[in-house]
Order: sequence, then structure tokens, then C-alpha cells
Amino acid sequence: MKHKVIVMGTTFSQPTFKKRALAIITPFVSNHLVQQILCINLDPQRADPDECSVALYSKETNQLAIHDCTGEEATEPLGILKMTNAVEALDDTVDPDSIFLHQF
Repeated sequence: MKHKVIVMGTTFSQPTFKKRALAIITPFVSNHLVQQILCINLDPQRADPDECSVALYSKETNQLAIHDCTGEEATEPLGILKMTNAVEALDDTVDPDSIFLHQF
């Protein structure tokens, strides 16, 4: 049985991203097939499209980290990961069949 990596793209306003990201990620955490969750948020009100926020969850280490475009990092009780962008997070070898993209 293959494990899954879920990749999501969102367009929430920056102040609400952390709360909404947690609401989106939480249901997937209990799924035994899901090993990693990556949520990339592009705030349409931001002038620079390169300024994105990232939430990353890893079941292997039971850690969740959120890095927002203002440079603030927030750690949830699950621990911390030091991955701050999609390229870094997906640079590992991942079975292409295990990646799903969802646009909210």
C-alpha cells in the first residue's frame, strides 16, 4: 500500500491563513495513508507573487510548521519542520502517483 503526499494551493488572505490551513490539514492527519501534507498559500492582495506562505505536516516526525510570507514562523504542538518552500519540500524522491493537487 502506497503512502500519499497531499499538495494543496490556497488563496486565503494572509491574516487568516494559519487558522484556515489548520482546518484544512487536520482531517488528513488521521488518514493512515497520508504521510505528508503541503499547503501553499498565495494571497491575491500581495503585490509580489513570490511571497507565499507554506504549511507542512510530516507524519513520520509528527510535526507541523507554518511559515508565512512576512517571515513569521509558527509551530503547532506537533513540533517544527524547517521547510519553507515547495521546491525544498518536494525535492525528495516522491512517487508521482502519490501527489495530489487541490485548488481551493
